[in-house]
Amino acid sequence: MAFRFNKRIKVLPGVRLNIGKTGISTSIGPRGASVNIGKRGVRATASIPGTGISVSQKLGGGKAPAGTAPQAGSTAASKAQPSSGRRIFWGAALAVAMGFGIFSIAGQPPKADPVQEQDLGDLKRAAALASDVRRDMKNPAKFELVKAAIQVDGTVCITYRGTNSFGAVVPGQALRPQRGRTYWTSESDRAGFRQRWAKGCAVPGRDETRMVRRLMG
Repeated sequence: MAFRFNKRIKVLPGVRLNIGKTGISTSIGPRGASVNIGKRGVRATASIPGTGISVSQKLGGGKAPAGTAPQAGSTAASKAQPSSGRRIFWGAALAVAMGFGIFSIAGQPPKADPVQEQDLGDLKRAAALASDVRRDMKNPAKFELVKAAIQVDGTVCITYRGTNSFGAVVPGQALRPQRGRTYWTSESDRAGFRQRWAKGCAVPGRDETRMVRRLMG
């Protein structure tokens, strides 16, 4: 039965001491790009965490097996191998790093546009006002949104049609300031409403009738 032992000790940030059955080695570098130095030589590894993509290259060092004699011409070749190996490794590491950068950028959600978020908030408030007016009518099924406009200061102004107690179709208006849940209609407060409408809705605002109808369902 094979016996295995492996323990990693963190010496410093980015420096780890690896103790195993075959000896002791040192790993230097952050996760995804490290160099391991041990009795078998120096090996560099680059990877993209979480993807399973990695590349490893032996940079040199290590002892030759016992009883092995160097062959003729092997000295020059052995000197050329580390340089060639380094070029291969760093080229592959650069490709992995570029792939990791593209992967990271592609995985990030797009940043929200503050202007679009504000517009969406205004549309929701306009749809909420129209829904509240429809709910509070005597006959909600007869509610019809004619126009919904949003002013520069955020005030929501709507024009609608409904029916009165006698079933006759009557026009109506309602407004709600940007801050607050209270709203006023032309039916509930005729005298005070005229002043509020003239102050907040007299200037044509941004017409969002179609979008408000869609949000109301």
